[in-house]
Amino acid sequence: ETLTCRLIDRPLRPLFPDGFRNETQLVCFVVSHDQVNPADIIAMTGASAALMISDIPFDNPIAGARIGRVEGNFVFNPTHEESEKSDIQLLMAGTTDGIVMVEAGAKEASEEEMMNALEFGHERIKKLIDLQVQLKERINKEKATVVQEEIDTALVERINSIACPKLEQAMEITGKQERTNAVSQIKTDLEAEINSEGDDDLKATLGNVFHDAEKDVVRKMILEKKKRVDGRNL
Repeated sequence: ETLTCRLIDRPLRPLFPDGFRNETQLVCFVVSHDQVNPADIIAMTGASAALMISDIPFDNPIAGARIGRVEGNFVFNPTHEESEKSDIQLLMAGTTDGIVMVEAGAKEASEEEMMNALEFGHERIKKLIDLQVQLKERINKEKATVVQEEIDTALVERINSIACPKLEQAMEITGKQERTNAVSQIKTDLEAEINSEGDDDLKATLGNVFHDAEKDVVRKMILEKKKRVDGRNL
């Protein structure tokens, strides 16, 4: 159940609109099961469909797919029995525009074969998304409006100028706990310097900007320095 929850959360979470801060829970129940078909992929697509027909401001549907290969032929959402015979185990999620999550394993498969499997799955994902869009139009429920927070550009620049150089050093610390402590200390020191009066709104803004700064530093490490968090090479 925990792994299935992660499969659902991983592709959906980044697709919520920026500025949406409301706590949202998606709970999937298996009401009936035929003991033949896995329920996790259905839950992933069902979670997206539920968001689409709700008033939650989510308008970028996904669908999940499990791709197998039995006797040389790709199989879309294979049964448990077919999966045991399959020499490819590919789990993926995607939007109409592209693939957003992949987990894969195989006894032996070339890069071309895996790419063909991804294309095979994505074509079927797009059909499931079309059904979700039709369902949304049929239900026609008005979506809630997300109010984008306006952040002072000068404040963002000040936070980044203080935090980013320190974060670049902290992200290369090898030990996970030591690295986590270092990042936490940087944030604590930043709050003390910029928000000494403890303003709640400023604290929330600072937290959001600091989070974005962390992502930017890690992305820069990967793209420019070819290093992962903790300093290891890619």
